[in-house]
Amino acid sequence: MWHASAAPLAGWPPDQRFLRSCAYEALAGVGDIHAGEWEDWTGRAYHVRRRLTDVEQAQVGDVCDIRGTHEAEARRALVLRFLPADMRNWKE
Repeated sequence: MWHASAAPLAGWPPDQRFLRSCAYEALAGVGDIHAGEWEDWTGRAYHVRRRLTDVEQAQVGDVCDIRGTHEAEARRALVLRFLPADMRNWKE
């Protein structure tokens, strides 16, 4: 599944329409809208999730849940430097 999230910079008001367009722009050219797509507005961030195309699915293989595994922690460690300081200790 493709997932794009858009949130405002610190101090900027959350503009739902603008953030929605940013999330959709991030997903341009990937996934299959007709296979399934979901939008979520949290009041702060806009999320768009989209199913993979058949070709994309064949490239990545079957879906699997990695939450709570060493693989999940390794992936999280790779992106920590990109997160704001107040989110670096956050976990689902």
